[in-house]
Amino acid sequence: MPLPKNLNLHEAGCLPETTLTVFENIFNVSKFQRDEAILIHGGSSGIGTTAISILKNYTKNIFVTAGTSGKCKSCIELGATDAINYKDTDFEEYFNEKKLKVDVILDMVGGDYLKKNLKILNFKGRLTYIAALGGIKAETNLLHIMNKQLKISGSTLRSRSPSEKGNIVDQVVKEIWPLIENDKYKPTIFETFNMSDANKAHEVMEKSDHTGKIVLSIKGEK
Repeated sequence: MPLPKNLNLHEAGCLPETTLTVFENIFNVSKFQRDEAILIHGGSSGIGTTAISILKNYTKNIFVTAGTSGKCKSCIELGATDAINYKDTDFEEYFNEKKLKVDVILDMVGGDYLKKNLKILNFKGRLTYIAALGGIKAETNLLHIMNKQLKISGSTLRSRSPSEKGNIVDQVVKEIWPLIENDKYKPTIFETFNMSDANKAHEVMEKSDHTGKIVLSIKGEK
């Protein structure tokens, strides 16, 4: 993956994992189409901020969940249409009250989110899992899936063959790199640490107060 002409190495180091994950799961697996509505769980994460920053070039209907009002505000400033503090508001109730449905959901929570996800999906909506931080087991009413012709998918990049990974890399460089070089997308970096301060970086991550990526500098440069 070439270094985008308008990013430094610290910024570019944030790109591969998140851009590949977002592009593969939203555009390839979920078949996202321009102007569709999407819900991203974990909007303030590295994956979430990447998804917002890319998708704002394709739609004005980006909804996210996050765990604090500050994170929600940051997601909106980044380009989300609205952000739901899941500690204060049930996201299913939010969509029901506003009489909104979404076409695609990117979920890294799993667990009991499954039932709620299926209820707020549009006809022929797509739900894709990339993690299950809230649990790997869930129950649901299969009629929701059949009646609305929903599609549920899941994927990981780690298990892909080198050729599959190479194809995704080629797609991302072709589709996303021009957005970066035209200043339409830039990675969100919360803080950069020297490699010798890796423990401090982990402490920041464990507090979970950050938005975006935490970067370690191998060369000791910030």
